[in-house]
Amino acid sequence: MATEGTDEKGSTRGKVAGAGVGAVAGGWIGSSVGIAALGGAISGLLPLAILGGVAGWATTKAVQRHRQKAAAENAEQGDPE
Repeated sequence: MATEGTDEKGSTRGKVAGAGVGAVAGGWIGSSVGIAALGGAISGLLPLAILGGVAGWATTKAVQRHRQKAAAENAEQGDPE
């Protein structure tokens, strides 16, 4: 049974997991990167973790949309998955 905010396939959990993996990867890369601009410099940890999280969430969302579209097309053609 689906709860509010999710569908049968758990898309909300998938998006959160994608964002988490992206944030960890971005943080890992960002920990060894410095960002310098306008006479100041900061560690790249937090900015790259945020960018990685957004990229992971967006990628997961795109993959889920692609799978739903493919399943709908297969259902129209009468092909079982």
